[in-house]
Amino acid sequence: MDFTEFLAREYDDIRMPVDALKLRFFKNNVKMELIFIPVFQSCIYPSDPANPWSIIPVSDNGPEVIITPANTPESTLGNSELGGRFSFYLSGIDISLASLYTWNKFPVFSTTISPGLDTTFLIPEHHRIFMTGIDLSKTLGSLVLRGEGAYFLGEHYPSEINGTSNHLITRDVIKSLLGLDWYPGNEWTLTGQLSLSSILRHSSEMDCDQHNVLVTLGISKKLFRSTLSLSTFGYMDLSSKGYFNRTSIDYNISDPIHLCAGVDLFGGDGGSFGIYKDNSEVWIKVKYSF
Repeated sequence: MDFTEFLAREYDDIRMPVDALKLRFFKNNVKMELIFIPVFQSCIYPSDPANPWSIIPVSDNGPEVIITPANTPESTLGNSELGGRFSFYLSGIDISLASLYTWNKFPVFSTTISPGLDTTFLIPEHHRIFMTGIDLSKTLGSLVLRGEGAYFLGEHYPSEINGTSNHLITRDVIKSLLGLDWYPGNEWTLTGQLSLSSILRHSSEMDCDQHNVLVTLGISKKLFRSTLSLSTFGYMDLSSKGYFNRTSIDYNISDPIHLCAGVDLFGGDGGSFGIYKDNSEVWIKVKYSF
């Protein structure tokens, strides 16, 4: 992911390509996929305080915050990533089983404060993660019911030591999602998701909540022979009371040219959305595809 502008860009533009070898095998209603990623690639995160999307908190009275060079894995065969997925397409329901031996692409930050208490050093670290999970999708007329569940082995979280430093604690995490898509006709689409992340063996010294709940809701409508699209989509972090909403209009002037405009609203008291509550914006965009 490229978080230079957080979620203020199209999701397809946030996703970055990676070099990988992918093999797929098909037989009747079964598909098997294997993926091998030889070289680690980190997420891009903004660290320049001049960037309004910077992850460094801005404070006039607090200590200076400096991000040290990241501790990234060396480009060796032992540090490569490997994953696989089996998909079964049955009558009325699709089921997939997947596992992935990977690295956390967004680093975890340990913290050290200088002896003079005037500088805070954030130390980005990348660690191994093993994930295994299942997902399913079932069609019920105009409804599509989706569900996912995954077990993450070896997630790292900051934990308080004292007032001048912290260390990282390793914990396993269970993540689950339930989604519903509704296509009532006349080119309406309504979608909603509820996701839950739970840290196992959570302790009071950990600098994070044990449970995080995220809700997403979206509505879209196409008009004038699908040349005009109206949509609104929102994230609501029920744990930190933060939210993000994008309402947009997309007009297809011709096959390759789109004229778009929208409003992005951020709010809340904290979390990954609330910290950007001053970054709400109105935007326009012309998109040319070739």
